[in-house]
Parts: sequence; structure tokens; C-alpha cells
Amino acid sequence: STILDCTTDFPTILRPGAVTAEMIKENNTYKTFLSSLEKKIITSGQSESHYAPHAQVIIDGNTEPGDGFIAMADHATPVGAIRLAAPNNLEEYGKILYSAFRFADKLKLNKIVIKMPEGNGFELAIQDRILKSSRKSK
Repeated sequence: STILDCTTDFPTILRPGAVTAEMIKENNTYKTFLSSLEKKIITSGQSESHYAPHAQVIIDGNTEPGDGFIAMADHATPVGAIRLAAPNNLEEYGKILYSAFRFADKLKLNKIVIKMPEGNGFELAIQDRILKSSRKSK
């Protein structure tokens, strides 16, 4: 879900979601909140470790046997990797990401390799959650 701060002169996107900046811009002036370090956390989902799995998350890296793997369905599963999710579209990707992380926790995986979806629409919401999960404290 998209979270906006409407307490300033212009709405600020605190967390990207299904309502994209482009959708907001059509009817409003906006600015994007780029870093949770620039401002105190005032809403859920801004923490670096929010919903992060216990495993280390690697973006667009190489897998080794036994690593978890998350990517769109059209990406083949690397040999020896454990497929945690294979969404068919962006909406499905957004819905299953956290359940894939919980599945990795259940399997006690040490590493998850994720192929990041590219784009600047709804992809931003997915990218945001993946980036935060990859920066969590160890």
C-alpha cells in the first residue's frame, strides 16, 4: 500500500505502493520521500528490517546450491536453487514477496537471491521492499 504524508504543503510519498507517483501527479503536486534516514519514521514499512527475512537478501546476484530464489516466472530457476516464488505479474509479485520470505525462514535458508523487477511504476513499491530487506541488520 502507498502511504502519503499530507501534513506538509505537498503530499510526500513515505512508502511506495500500488498507487504510483504518476497516479498522484495526475491530480496533485508531489515529491518522493527518498530516504527514511532523512526523516524520523512516522509510519509502518519505513524501517529497514520491516518484514525482512532472517536470510541475507542478495539482489541480482548468483545463486549457490541451497540458496533461495525469487524472480518473475519467466526467469528460470538456477540449478540447485530453491524457488521461493515465481510471480506471473507485478501485482502477484507484490502480494507474495513477504510470504516467500516467511517460507525461506521456515526452510532456515541463509541466502535469498532476488531478481529485481525493473520499471518506475508499481515496480517501485516492490523495489522498495526488496531494497529494505537487503539492508537489514545482521
